[in-house]
Parts: sequence; C-alpha cells; structure tokens
Amino acid sequence: MGSSKAQYTSPYAPLVLTTKERKQLRQLAESLIEVNVDSYEEFLYANDGKLPEREWKFFRRDEQVETYVRRRDKYNLNGFGAPQKLHADSFTRTVTSLSSTRSEEFSSLNVADIRSIGKRDGTIEEAVHGAMCPTTEMMRYNSEYLEDGMEDGCVLAIIDNVTQEDPFTSLSVRWGVTENSPILRKVIKSYDHVYLDATGFTKLSNGERVGYHLVHSVDFKGTTPCLPQYFRGQVASIGFWRQVEPNVVQIHGHGVYQLPFERARNLFIPAIATSLSKSMIHVFYASTMKKLRCAIREQRMQMLFRPQWSANHPCGVCKKKRTMHKGSSCELCGEHVCKLCRITHKVPTVELDNKMHHSKTHLCPFCLLTVSNKTAAETVRAEVGAGQYGTLQ
Repeated sequence: MGSSKAQYTSPYAPLVLTTKERKQLRQLAESLIEVNVDSYEEFLYANDGKLPEREWKFFRRDEQVETYVRRRDKYNLNGFGAPQKLHADSFTRTVTSLSSTRSEEFSSLNVADIRSIGKRDGTIEEAVHGAMCPTTEMMRYNSEYLEDGMEDGCVLAIIDNVTQEDPFTSLSVRWGVTENSPILRKVIKSYDHVYLDATGFTKLSNGERVGYHLVHSVDFKGTTPCLPQYFRGQVASIGFWRQVEPNVVQIHGHGVYQLPFERARNLFIPAIATSLSKSMIHVFYASTMKKLRCAIREQRMQMLFRPQWSANHPCGVCKKKRTMHKGSSCELCGEHVCKLCRITHKVPTVELDNKMHHSKTHLCPFCLLTVSNKTAAETVRAEVGAGQYGTLQ
C-alpha cells in the first residue's frame, strides 16, 4: 500500500469520523492545550521565562531564538521526562474506542525533549496564520515556507475548519512523511506520522491571549499498521506565541519526539532541533507569503489595469532611468521598478501535474509593504471567500 499512489494523496482508505468521534478529538485537543498552558505558565512565571541549566542544555541559536535539549540524566521512564503529561491517561482515555496515543508505549521509548524560546518581530495573528494549513495544498506550500522537509503527506479529515467569523481556529487529522537528511538515510528510512493538528488562540490564567499550534500523534485502525517503506514516528509538540510589545512576539516551542533507537540520538537531535526552531520562526515568513499569494490572486481575478512602461521609463521607486539594471514591472501595481529597487520572491505553485513549480515574482517595496501591513485576519477571510479552505485538497 502506498507504493503506487500519487504523491500527496492518502495511502489509506478515507477516514470518516462520526459526530461522537469528532467531539472526542476536540476534547483531546482542548485537554492537551490546557495542560500545556500550565507548563507554559510555569516557564513564564515560576522560572521567569528561562530554562533551568541543570535540566536543559543549550543546543543552537537561530536569529533571536535559542533551542535547548533536555539533559539526558533528567529524563525518567527510560527517556520520557516531564512532558509525559502530554499523554496522560485522562486525555487518551476519552478516545480509547476511536484511536490511541499509545501512552504506555511512548513513555517507554527513547525520546528527544526539545524547546525553542526567543522573540521575533510580528503579531500572534501572523504566527498562527503562518502555522495553519487546513488543506493538503496549503500543507505543501507551508512546507516550502517553513523548510520542514516534508516528503509526502495529506489532510485525512477536517474536524473544524476556519471560517469568516473564526479565521484562525482549525482542527484536522493528517498524515505526513518527513524526509531524513542524507546522513540519516544511510542508517534508517524516512518516518511518517498520523497526527492531530490544531491552531487557534487560548488564554493564560491572567486572561492574556496567546496563539498556539498543537501537533499530537494519534492512531486509527484505518491508519495502522504503518507503511513498510516508513518508520512510524510519534510526536507531541506545541508552539505558543505571546504578544509582549506591539510588534514583538515571544516564542515558545516545546516538542517531544520518539527516537527509533538510542544510538540514533546524536544523529536525530540536530535535525529535530533545527526543524522545531525553523517552524517557530518561519511562520512569520509563511504569513507574509500567504498574504502575497492572496494579493496576487485578487489582482489577477479583478483584472486590474496596470500601466505600461518603456525601456526608458524611470524607476517608480528611485525615479532614475537606468541604462543597466533596467528591471521589470511590479506584479501588483505594474509600475516599472529597476533591479536595484525591486524585491523578488519565489512563489511556489502546485500545477496540474501535481508538482510544485516556482516562479519569480517581482515587487516594488511599496506594494510589498502594503501586503505585509495587511492583517492576517483579512487575508484568511479573503481566502475563505475564495474557497481556499473548502476541501481536504
């Protein structure tokens, strides 16, 4: 199964969830978010926004975000430390008849416990907007933006979709394959996950609003056993984004990842830590790219008039006539912009052949600023209105 299927389609039979099952999965997501809010508040208030050095070892720094790995001697249950409460029986018991997070099995495995903390310019709405991708096509675009190494995957079931009234709350079941690095491919095959994916906003005990993105492994009868060409992974992770200044967001990502075997720890942790750090940082870039894609689509749909320019036309930004670096027109306003002033983005697009193609999009700084300043909520509502979130694909 899965060997002859088209890429980015499900290798399993359609996952049909009953009303009761959907309710149970909502309860599971809510419980997981609640217990992680408690852990996040302990980090914020009891530990003053810092990780104890006796428990956490610094691993890497990406821009303003630092990533730490829990020290090996601070694990219990053969490697599963404090985050075992992500799999507490009180949560998994609610979905026993539906699926299993395999708490006992996960807690006995060797795992990597990783946190990424720091700050980033932006808003919490942009962070959640960048993280969410309720359809398979959007999963593929997000993989390009986040550089998460997704090799294959799809949305198996949508439980709660974004709407005009609630543009950030989503809950779905997904299947995804993460491609191993060239070094890891020599010792182990790529691994896949079946997981619950949730985005939205919640509140801390003081009433402060924070954004979240939850990823939590689940198993269904229809998605087991795992495919022979992959190793079935287990993951429990959540990212929180908190607005600490008008345009500054505090980042807190926490992930617990199953390791295939203990000797793979030193090979896997660098890849996992990098992935967590990038996913927490690059959501802001993903939001900007989604805004840009939406603006380009609206411009093309409306067939807006764009002025024509000649080779001798001055640049609309610097007002100079270039004999070299003549440039091209802005994709949005059509104004001539020279090569020195224009900003170029590679925009990915899934074409009819089901392959990802990239096209260079040239923009003037004014249009890019306008796009960036558009709120994430406006963009999602426009996407909902255009039917971008209507189906699994």
